[in-house]
Amino acid sequence: MSVAGHVGATALFIALPALFAEPPETFDSIAVTVVPPKALGDPNPTPPTPPPKEREPEPEPEQTPPPPPPPPPKPAPRAERTPTLPPPPPAPPPPTKQKTSTKPPPRANPLQRPPTRSQRVGSVFGDPLGASTSAATIGVEDPNFTYGYYLDLVVQRISENWRSPRVGDNTRDAIVYFRIQRDGTVTELRIRESSRADVFDRRALGAVETSAPLPPLPKGYDKDFLGINLIVKNPFAKGPR
Repeated sequence: MSVAGHVGATALFIALPALFAEPPETFDSIAVTVVPPKALGDPNPTPPTPPPKEREPEPEPEQTPPPPPPPPPKPAPRAERTPTLPPPPPAPPPPTKQKTSTKPPPRANPLQRPPTRSQRVGSVFGDPLGASTSAATIGVEDPNFTYGYYLDLVVQRISENWRSPRVGDNTRDAIVYFRIQRDGTVTELRIRESSRADVFDRRALGAVETSAPLPPLPKGYDKDFLGINLIVKNPFAKGPR
């Protein structure tokens, strides 16, 4: 039945165009005998495979021409450089007027001489005789006293209270002796050598007495007191002592 149905459908497909078409030209007919597949010994006939459709050739893609390269950038206009000049140097400050002092120069103190380069005020090194920066002005009895800075303090304190009187030319320097106790107290103050002028000797004793108490003895010094010989210079004396 399947084969008969296929055959009938095929015959109908073939016969339909002939019904509506113009009568073809007459030609000799050929008798065709349809033999069923079973008669040929094939129980399950394979339906005929329709012929494959021919693929239409795909159109070749149109090749688009590459875009033209961009034009090279134009160089930027070169800016003209203006030369930079260095800033002008600052004007020099006006000269300052130095004030001239009308004060007279300070009067030299006979109790203290200017320190030398090797012996400065406040130095902790004294010479073996204990003399400070004013070696010709002050001396000590103990040769082991090497605290030169302490003698400088003593001379400075006494110099602040010294006022030299005017005496004759036949006078000389005075030597004052005194002892400094550990707390700075002055004892046994006296004139060891007179200047031959009572007013000068009294002024020398008064300078030491007014300066008392003096600075305490250095802590490193192991004695209870220190003997001092103070030479008070007489600016009016002439010739040797």
